[in-house]
Amino acid sequence: MIFRDSCVTQVSPYSCTEESTAVPRQIFPAYIGTGNTVLSLDASGLQSLNHGVQEAFGAMPGSGDMYVVSHGIMSDILSADNAHPYGYFTWEFEREGEWVGPENLVSQAAVWKRRLYLDQGRAVTSMILLQNTRLELDVAGLLGTNRILMRVRLKSYHRSNQKSGKEISAKFRIRLHLATRSGEAACRSPQWDNMVLKASYPGRQDYEIRIGAYSSDAGKSFDGNCLTLEFTPQITDEWQEAAALFDFAADEQAIPSESSDFSRYCAGLFLDNWKKRRERYASLAEFHGLDDKQTFLYHNTLYLIYSCFSPSYGYPIGFPFYFPWCWRCSTFWDSTFLMDGIMRLGDSESSKKFLQFLYQSMNREGKPFSWMFAYDGRSTVDDDRDIAPLVMCAHAMTAIRHYEYFQDLETLRSCGYPILERVAQYAAEELFSRDEQGRWYLSIPVSNDVVEEQAREINQTFTLVWFLTIFRKCVEYGRLFGKEHPLLEEITGNFRIEQDETEYFHSQGIRAGEHNCASWIVFLLFPTEGMPFLDLEKLNRTRKKYSWEELYMDLQGCYQPWTEMMQGCSDLRRGDAEEGYRMFQLGLSHTFGPGYFSEIGPMQETVGLPPYISAYGTFLNYLASLYVTTDIWDGRLGVFTSLPAELSSKAFQVEGLRCNKGLTLSAARLPGRLEVKLAGRRPGLQVECLLPSGLDLSDAELYINGYPHCFEVIDRRRKILRFQLDLDGTAEIVIQ
Repeated sequence: MIFRDSCVTQVSPYSCTEESTAVPRQIFPAYIGTGNTVLSLDASGLQSLNHGVQEAFGAMPGSGDMYVVSHGIMSDILSADNAHPYGYFTWEFEREGEWVGPENLVSQAAVWKRRLYLDQGRAVTSMILLQNTRLELDVAGLLGTNRILMRVRLKSYHRSNQKSGKEISAKFRIRLHLATRSGEAACRSPQWDNMVLKASYPGRQDYEIRIGAYSSDAGKSFDGNCLTLEFTPQITDEWQEAAALFDFAADEQAIPSESSDFSRYCAGLFLDNWKKRRERYASLAEFHGLDDKQTFLYHNTLYLIYSCFSPSYGYPIGFPFYFPWCWRCSTFWDSTFLMDGIMRLGDSESSKKFLQFLYQSMNREGKPFSWMFAYDGRSTVDDDRDIAPLVMCAHAMTAIRHYEYFQDLETLRSCGYPILERVAQYAAEELFSRDEQGRWYLSIPVSNDVVEEQAREINQTFTLVWFLTIFRKCVEYGRLFGKEHPLLEEITGNFRIEQDETEYFHSQGIRAGEHNCASWIVFLLFPTEGMPFLDLEKLNRTRKKYSWEELYMDLQGCYQPWTEMMQGCSDLRRGDAEEGYRMFQLGLSHTFGPGYFSEIGPMQETVGLPPYISAYGTFLNYLASLYVTTDIWDGRLGVFTSLPAELSSKAFQVEGLRCNKGLTLSAARLPGRLEVKLAGRRPGLQVECLLPSGLDLSDAELYINGYPHCFEVIDRRRKILRFQLDLDGTAEIVIQ
């Protein structure tokens, strides 16, 4: 399985293999992360080449420079508001007077291979050096720590596989350069005590950093700018192995000093990391029935999220530190896609921590949230360009969905509802006015993004509908805490959406087709979930009149896979499974590897999505909605009803998916049989199911907890039936 413009030769659910006869420069990086500390790897297995994506795709100079960074450490050392680089790793090899390093690696190495193991948090890079030595460099990020583990393996190589019987002295050096790629020092006053480097990293504050470098097999040296571990193996016909551990928040934990103890210690770290990562996957929903590429993309999405971000510092759009300058490491509105996705998978802990981050970052006066803000809550966009208030909706929506999916009243009370109420009150008082007929409308000019020109879209439909959703949920939750919001009730009961008898408009006086840039009319049902405020028939007519290609692709002039999947989710909410699936496939056909420095890209295939969290979030949302549709209201629960005709005969299974009102669902669609398990409490729950393949409506029988149950057929052509139950605990549903 070879994907265009890449070195990928094999993809499995939890791994990706890349191979090349020569050392490739223009490939996408691999990422190793611990959940906070992250390094990107080029073809050298570390960062010796600084990869070649800039040259390959014309990105601006320096935009892809590779470093070791930690989430939550900010500096101006590269440009304003970026992730502060600790430095970068390179390696060198010497044997019998010959030398390989960053300068000549491409010419002195061959038969290159890299394998990324998602469930182990490891990347193993191998190559032949100087035509006589095999090198294998194994790098792992230890989840839940700030530790990077490296294992070097070397052996003699002969192209005819003959054994030399010799023992040859060699040197292998790993260097941590405490500098930028231009040579500027990354830290101040470094002090080295042969185990731990202490230094001050200047930035938004003075970060006092302790970097531990541990290895019982290496000599250690520090020249003020570079920390070097030097191994002196005897190269033989058998693998010779050495290990090193770098801790970027060095604690006082004892590290074994004896060689055998250290080797066992490192082996134990590898196994413990594997166990933790497997437990992380097992704690989240799992999908069965996807093809190999989609399964890998799903697991890779989770790998990147949990390896490269700490929710306590927000979710910057640049994913995952592939570009330290990316949009000033700011949290955008795009975080709502990612949060919705991982909440659907059952991760309440991350969404709770992110809500706490939002609450701490929220402005107590004036505008609750800037369009872009950094780890410390500071706005990173000029106020005159901050003209897209939908960012407030996005963060309020995260609070809404956390409560809807987990029924976590305490988090709603402590930070979710305060966010929601603050956003709703500010918007109602500052952004809305009455028209001549007494209807409420969004009266200030807004944009859907940060733009250079002045905003001019009055009563923009997408933003208006999203605020209506926020207002109604604020009223609903307010009653839980004995609060009334008469202004919000008045607005949601008497509002104006721009429209005529045939279609919804983009904004006041502007039809979608007349707008001078991409219109978001086609996205109206996701992420807004504004169903109660819209006429579905008119929305369908609007969608048929304006295709995504016309309103977005043609006007934007580029591919943006996250918008294609965003549209797919909106189409599924409209009940159009075929169009939703077409958009999903279109998005996947335009995917490209993490490392390209934009949310847009050429029409090429690799095995990654663009490195913007928007793409990963909408991908997760579409997968969840393909199996089970749900929303934040008291609407239907659709089990496999979003499957298109192309997939209707396939077997599918999902485990542990979160639904509205705190329900957890697992389901298996097998030939002639559908099994659904529901857990939670909800009276009068309406469930719709797509009949399993090979079963006719006239023969279908429904059982709930072993007892026959009645149902109604609501779509004979697609074979969809509906039934109602009072869920109180668990229910096992079988259709056969």
